[in-house]
Amino acid sequence: MAVGLARCLARQGLSTLLVDADAEEPGLGAYLDLPAAGPLPVPVAPLLWVATAGQREGAPELLPGLRATHQAVIADLGHHATALQRQLAEAADWVVWVVSPDPLGLERADRALAAGGPGATSAGLVFNRIRPGCLGGAEPLLSNRHRMPVLARIREDPRAAAPAWRGQPVESARAFRRPFQQLARCLHPDAAAVGWAWP
Repeated sequence: MAVGLARCLARQGLSTLLVDADAEEPGLGAYLDLPAAGPLPVPVAPLLWVATAGQREGAPELLPGLRATHQAVIADLGHHATALQRQLAEAADWVVWVVSPDPLGLERADRALAAGGPGATSAGLVFNRIRPGCLGGAEPLLSNRHRMPVLARIREDPRAAAPAWRGQPVESARAFRRPFQQLARCLHPDAAAVGWAWP
């Protein structure tokens, strides 16, 4: 989700920095075929850079500087909230909770949100890998219970996801374009619908 959103914003002409701040599995560099993603931003595509936050103290203080050089900063916080993840969430304009609509994913999201939720100015839900009948009314229940809007819904589509295994951007697949564009428009005022002629 973080990679797809960052690529979507960069494709729309916004200088975008993708920060890997996942405490459990920092793997965005490997996903993007980088030899090593370090704390310094590395360009990976036109208008798209990647960096790893690690567990450095003072990382939230870097955000104003990063925002001065990039129009959008997307941070993947993972599922395990350490002090760094909480600080980044509190410094963010938006925190997006990506929910897998299965019993484990819904229970995990409900428990985390009930424990205090994000500290960002705004927060929203994205339901990912939706299959027929899998939500069973849980989507509006979770949204209403925690007073959070649903920003995007991404349906499971194995045929559309298959190109990702061949190195093609999954968010450019026809089935996923609209949800990623919708999410980008929700989160960034300068995001607009564009053509999807990927190189």
